[in-house]
Amino acid sequence: MRRALVLSLGLSGIVAGSAAGQFGSPPPTGPTPMPTVPVPAPFGGATPAPPPPPGSYVPPVGGLQPRNGFQPTGGAPAVRPIEPVEIPLALGPSHPMAVKPEDGAYFICVRSYSRPSKPDESDKGYTVKELAEALANEIQTTHRTRVYFYELISDEKKAQIAAQTAARQRAAEFAAAVERYKQRGSLSGADYIDLDNRVKYQTFHYRDQVAVLVGGFNTEDEAVKALQVVKKWPSPKQTHLMDGAAIAARRPDGKTFIEKSYINPYPQAMVVQNPTIAKQVSTQPQPLDPFIVKLNDGRPYSLLKTTKKWTLAVKSFSAPVHYTSKDEEPSAMRLFGKSKDADVLRAGAEQAEALAKALREMKDAAGRPMNIEAFVLHTRTASLVTVGEYDSPSDPDLLDKQRVLSSLKFNQSRDDKGQQITGTGQKLFGDMIQPVPIPRH
Repeated sequence: MRRALVLSLGLSGIVAGSAAGQFGSPPPTGPTPMPTVPVPAPFGGATPAPPPPPGSYVPPVGGLQPRNGFQPTGGAPAVRPIEPVEIPLALGPSHPMAVKPEDGAYFICVRSYSRPSKPDESDKGYTVKELAEALANEIQTTHRTRVYFYELISDEKKAQIAAQTAARQRAAEFAAAVERYKQRGSLSGADYIDLDNRVKYQTFHYRDQVAVLVGGFNTEDEAVKALQVVKKWPSPKQTHLMDGAAIAARRPDGKTFIEKSYINPYPQAMVVQNPTIAKQVSTQPQPLDPFIVKLNDGRPYSLLKTTKKWTLAVKSFSAPVHYTSKDEEPSAMRLFGKSKDADVLRAGAEQAEALAKALREMKDAAGRPMNIEAFVLHTRTASLVTVGEYDSPSDPDLLDKQRVLSSLKFNQSRDDKGQQITGTGQKLFGDMIQPVPIPRH
């Protein structure tokens, strides 16, 4: 109890009261020293005080000396801001195939891989780095084309790094506070008991994501021409580089069997801008093409009916449709006409509308509506399916919906003939669910 009391009084409790009597020096036993004449301090400083008379209190050199030998130095130093924690990369630092701004303005994204950053013991699959490097090696060997990687840093990973940085800052402040308490305790001779100095922070289950890019190209036209060649590439020789698929079919005798296959990623390739080049976003609203407005007029799930600024793009159905003359007045009949490309685009538009309807009617395992508000935007070359409307790309509702959509996988369903379709657990929308601005007219 006595030690606790002294510790609580601190330095002020020790110095006050009878401190002078307790810490006084014993009287001198030698001859009485002769008084000295004060000498002016050099450089105009203060004149040194004369020595005290014999028998008076003489403070120890260096100030008050605690019995354990600790010498206070005027308080604990200020806590400096902690440097932000470096984001760990699945590809590692300075990967030689990581895309850079000078590598080109446009690329062809042939495949993206997503794997848990910390898989459990039952997951013995490949890492995203192993998958990306294996596909790149096959492309370079078979097609003699330069390949690049781009690693997407998810919002979950960014949130965990921010939490780690904040935790380290709190740990530094806690250590400084402990050091101050040690100083106070040492003045009274109290023993310091080490405390639990671990600082906890929130963790997130995020996934490593790496895109495999072919290129680069200086213009979009060059990338589009190369895309037509890439889409005709045969499937990769290594099956683990592709998504698997299976369907339960029925033989004429009524017995069912499972047909397994793999999905060639190259026909699904797309042209993308260099993701490492900062995009200049105009502050002025861009006018929407009147033809796009007319094309979406009367559609039940039109994205143009929304009122907010952002949405989540989940699927695009496209076809290489173009017009021979920019001065020619386009029409919906021409866009959805009888040409081969227009037929593909029209089929994509119908699939987009059907997907939006299915998403709005989707229910969870318990049969409850999932309240997925899906929209469709038809353009000259594609039909885009999106989910929700939000105020900004960092809207908490947008990030929450993005996590929900990313977790949706193929399970089981039946077609119109009653045949059971069995998926292999692949994601319903892949790994590139991204916020996009909603066009306005």
